[in-house]
Amino acid sequence: MKPENIIKFILFEIKKTIFSIGFLSSIILIVLSSLIWVFSQKIAPQIIGGSGYDFVFSSLRFDVNFLFPFLSLIISSVSINYDASMGIIATLTSGYMKREELLIGKYALIIVLFVMIFLTALIFNIVLGGIIWGFPEITEEGITTLSLSLFLPKLVLSSLLPVFSIIALISLGILFSILFRNIIGSISVSIGSFLLLDIIKGFFKYKSFLPTYANDLPFKELNKVIENNLLEFNINYLEIVLIPLIWAFLIFLISYFKIKKMDFHV
Repeated sequence: MKPENIIKFILFEIKKTIFSIGFLSSIILIVLSSLIWVFSQKIAPQIIGGSGYDFVFSSLRFDVNFLFPFLSLIISSVSINYDASMGIIATLTSGYMKREELLIGKYALIIVLFVMIFLTALIFNIVLGGIIWGFPEITEEGITTLSLSLFLPKLVLSSLLPVFSIIALISLGILFSILFRNIIGSISVSIGSFLLLDIIKGFFKYKSFLPTYANDLPFKELNKVIENNLLEFNINYLEIVLIPLIWAFLIFLISYFKIKKMDFHV
């Protein structure tokens, strides 16, 4: 396996994907979700009386806990079968790329795309929240307890931790894109799985062991940090980091063995 082949493939895919309808639609959906928060006035929880902090916190919380996981599963579910139907993968694998390089490249590509989507959502929410509500410096007895410079690092950390759950969903989506050659079929199965995992998580006793949507715990901890002016998070890293990565690795192994047997010339 040659790392330069993977890097070359990722750069090729980014150029192809960044102006695609799917990626642009994802960006538009993120922007619309932020605007919906503004016009519906569903800004909760109220941390500091409706300021820009509340808006950025609640809007990004919705994105990370619903939109990002849903989009990651849908986009990854068409990552292999779409290129296979266009003959792109057959051309690549008959040339300089091995199948495992292709698989790893797809993983890395989708993660890079979601970092871009996350940064877009973060910047847009900060700009929108600043324009409408502002980010006043909160002081207590003359000491600054909260400002944008204090709030932002905590928000970013709180938003990035659930990404590990999203990686597990990306693995699941890529597996569906290998198992189902029909794009509509893979998307339908992905939507059904997303809803099923959500339902199971609500009833299953050991729900922490399911690779479902992003965990809400980091945002609850962030709320405590802001309200109590704490400096440290109290986070269960086993639940938020390790378990999703284990699921992602196990699903990756299945995808690896499946893609080895996949006929891209059909």
